[in-house]
Amino acid sequence: MNEAVITVFNEEGRPLIAIFKYYGGHPEGLGVFLRRFLKDRTVIRGNPNPELRDRLKIANGMGDLAAQLICELKKKSFVGDVYISPIGINMGVKYIYNIRFGGYGHPVTLEVRKTHYGEES
Repeated sequence: MNEAVITVFNEEGRPLIAIFKYYGGHPEGLGVFLRRFLKDRTVIRGNPNPELRDRLKIANGMGDLAAQLICELKKKSFVGDVYISPIGINMGVKYIYNIRFGGYGHPVTLEVRKTHYGEES
């Protein structure tokens, strides 16, 4: 069943990038995947030494975190399932996931909400 969603990365109160996923976006599917992906992951500023980079779940800023998520989603999807999307266009999605920057060295937060067709993300 089509459970199209948008995942929006927010940095300092502003949307940074949006990812559109056409299939499997319900909270029991993509929501669980996102929680697992983000668990224990920390956003830092700058590149750590290689030893830390290999041991920890880190991202060099929210852009890097978004790129990591896109790579993971594309590995597990087929053509036509995952896209980078313009901010504010929901294309009839059922859910919007918001990933918010918690500050350097702090965890990011994940919020999900059900939408109504035509609503802006």
